[in-house]
Amino acid sequence: MNRKMIRSLAAVCTAATLCLSMGGIHSIPEFTPDTAAAVSLYFGKPITSGDCSGLHYDDEVAEVQLYYTVNNNGAVITGCKTTHDSTYLLIPKQLGGKNVVAVAAEAFKDQVNISRIEFSGSDKPLYFPYNYNGQVRYARNDFVGGSAVSEIGESAFEGCNRLVKVFVGSNELKVGDYAFYGCSKLSNVDFYDSAGCTGQHGFSTIGKYAFSCCGFGTLSNLNCTIIGNNAFEGCPKLTSVSVSAGSIGKNAFNECTALTKINVNAQTVGARCFQKCYELKTVSITADSIGEYCFSRSKKVKTASLDVVDIGAYSFSKCDGLSELYLYNTKKIHDNAFEYCGELEIVNFPKSVEVIGAFAFYKDVKLSNPLYFFRENGERLDIYRAAFNTSGVEYLVLKGDNISVHDYAFFQCPMKAAVLEGDIDIDLYGLGMIDRENVAPGFVMYGDADSNQFAEEYGIPYVQGVCSDPYNKIMEENKRLFNGVRHFENNNGSCAGVSIMQMMAATNTIDLSEILPEGQSFIDVPVNAWVDHLPEYSEFSDMVNEFHLNQLEKYMTLNSRFFPTGDNFKGYAKLTEYGISVPAVIRVNSHKHAMACFGLVRLPEPVSFKDAISNPEQTYDYAFIVCENGYMFKFDENQHLIAQGYDNCTNDKWIDVEDTFIFVDSNTGRCYHQRYDHVDNYTDDYSVTTLNGLYFYPGNAICRQ
Repeated sequence: MNRKMIRSLAAVCTAATLCLSMGGIHSIPEFTPDTAAAVSLYFGKPITSGDCSGLHYDDEVAEVQLYYTVNNNGAVITGCKTTHDSTYLLIPKQLGGKNVVAVAAEAFKDQVNISRIEFSGSDKPLYFPYNYNGQVRYARNDFVGGSAVSEIGESAFEGCNRLVKVFVGSNELKVGDYAFYGCSKLSNVDFYDSAGCTGQHGFSTIGKYAFSCCGFGTLSNLNCTIIGNNAFEGCPKLTSVSVSAGSIGKNAFNECTALTKINVNAQTVGARCFQKCYELKTVSITADSIGEYCFSRSKKVKTASLDVVDIGAYSFSKCDGLSELYLYNTKKIHDNAFEYCGELEIVNFPKSVEVIGAFAFYKDVKLSNPLYFFRENGERLDIYRAAFNTSGVEYLVLKGDNISVHDYAFFQCPMKAAVLEGDIDIDLYGLGMIDRENVAPGFVMYGDADSNQFAEEYGIPYVQGVCSDPYNKIMEENKRLFNGVRHFENNNGSCAGVSIMQMMAATNTIDLSEILPEGQSFIDVPVNAWVDHLPEYSEFSDMVNEFHLNQLEKYMTLNSRFFPTGDNFKGYAKLTEYGISVPAVIRVNSHKHAMACFGLVRLPEPVSFKDAISNPEQTYDYAFIVCENGYMFKFDENQHLIAQGYDNCTNDKWIDVEDTFIFVDSNTGRCYHQRYDHVDNYTDDYSVTTLNGLYFYPGNAICRQ
């Protein structure tokens, strides 16, 4: 961030042009006080800046001389003489009979006497006289916006380290390179129209280093065509940025060490734009592209929402605080883009993704949610070398005829299952290998082909074709996890605690035999185990309550999120089709309710229900296989699992367990849940019942704090 000492020839020529036609002409001041009694109370060293050889205007109140030239466009300020520090500089609307339209290069450079500048848009005098103890003194008239100034030249105010505020008109403002460089106290440039109304930051272009090292606290509604390289680099007080621009140059906000959140809408965001923003936590960007290393070393970024087509290499490298990544319309994720994001748990990959670059998610050990990639009609997907190497991915679904998994793409991942349908190319050690000699324990490949060459070559078990009866397989695998407990003493219920315990048992994170009486499973727990403090269930009850009370701090926030999008529904259902159960916790947003979830089935035909909250009949195409934690469960005489409701809908009758499922519309996320009329689980404020998400529970990570 060193100050550049050499200017381009083009910039020098531009500044010279602004200063032509100045010699030999004397101006008549627009305002001359009748007395010089009004003298600034501040004393400092007189300072001269810029070109002071031409026309001049005398402000005898502030004891300032402004030098200017006149061309066809208007008056251009070229230089300045100040006498006192803390000068409040008023620039009249016109000089030499022409509107002030620009400030030339270096006109105020190193004018450390200046504290505020107003570009007036009014024809009235800048000061008015008043009587003070028999003496005539002068005060500033109220500022009126609407000035015609539209250009601030290169280094025009560079080094004005006492400058706090600049007030301009409503014209779009072109700000040259280094224009306000090093103005460490400058907190804003305010735009005012002739009616005195503030407007957006209406810049046309902001040059390189233009506001570098300035004292901005926030940039709200910054609207600009071009923001140049390093434009706001090293602004130590800047905490929030909201900007709309055509392009944002490289390093534009680099080393803004107090910046905590950004909202950017641009065509391009340059390389290293937000690098070393050490306090940045929330990122929202809409752009065609973001450059390489854009956020690298911004270690506290927690949430990133990127509606970005092209995400540059290393753009979030080593952002080890990043936990949630939301992608929209993304096509290319370049090499190493999200490598070493050790806290990253949540990523949604839109169907638009065509390229996931080499090492893109390398070492993202908590990224464990199932990944679903569906491509059709010739759509292509390349997952390049080591893209997810040593990440936490456990389940993968690939379907399409133009998908390539390059060498080491999922190497050293704790993979449990992968479903492949279509023409999938898999290169060296692409799937399921924990090292070059061994397959991940229990890893199985599934597909619609008769055989799989990759599976044969590496000795990986392969299952051809969908499961003949996936629902019953899922139920048989998980029936021991359906629970009978439903009465707890805390006011909020313990559905979340029970659900978390079920998932921990499903992933072998806890051992049921250690917390339940010998030979018993969840289904054997009596309904009153907690309420009546049955001693043999005390450890179970205490653990459920602990999980409930600490669900957000310890348990649920450590696990990966399901997004209710078309590909996610198809992917989760595809795993269920092959008899693969992926345990999860599902929340129904409007019911404040959680349940254990074991799978998702696509219904042969859509079904319709009338929702008691909003009444209209809605059609649903999927059903989640859940253990409804407001129900008792048992086996009937045919060993079929049935449930007894604890709400007004079922009136405590024993019903088929299928009737406790949650039906959902994959297009909207709207769901039908039969507990809707339980007064403890919904409010009249909710007009639509929606899913809030599934949280998948990897057995190797759930209990870490």
